Amino acid sequence: MRDKNWLTKIPPSPSHGSNLLQQRYWRVVSDFVRIRDFEKYGACIACGKRFNSWKESQAGHYKSWAVCRWFSKYDTKNIFAECAYCNTGFKGNEVGANFKEGIIRRYGKKRITYIDELTKYPTEKLDEDRIIEGIKSTIKKLSTVKEKPDYFSKIKWAIGRKQKTCK
Repeated sequence: MRDKNWLTKIPPSPSHGSNLLQQRYWRVVSDFVRIRDFEKYGACIACGKRFNSWKESQAGHYKSWAVCRWFSKYDTKNIFAECAYCNTGFKGNEVGANFKEGIIRRYGKKRITYIDELTKYPTEKLDEDRIIEGIKSTIKKLSTVKEKPDYFSKIKWAIGRKQKTCK
């Protein structure tokens, strides 16, 4: 049996994922993206609204959650800090165009090409081991930003730990 106790320290996000493990994966990805973008830009990628804290922002997909396939839903190159209005309140062409321009301004046109290719073909399914590895990879990314989510101190050791297996 695998030791997954550390996973329970990550609060699940009810907004994305069909089970608790996927919801925990979304939590760490969402927190990382919002902190990353707040520390570097401090504003919504689509409209430029300034945030006072990373917790004020939402993690929004350039290619929507419904369009993404499997692991591309969690790819931090397709997710950016947005204000609530741009992420959920208004789904119009203006926000989409501003979002795209924000990505190009911050990361260049290659990022748009990357995202288009990422979501074009099916990727590997979300099996448990791959999700756990994705969570650990995102925890490593969280260790590179200044601010940390409240649960980080309870899980940071997991990135260097091998999972136990019983024979």
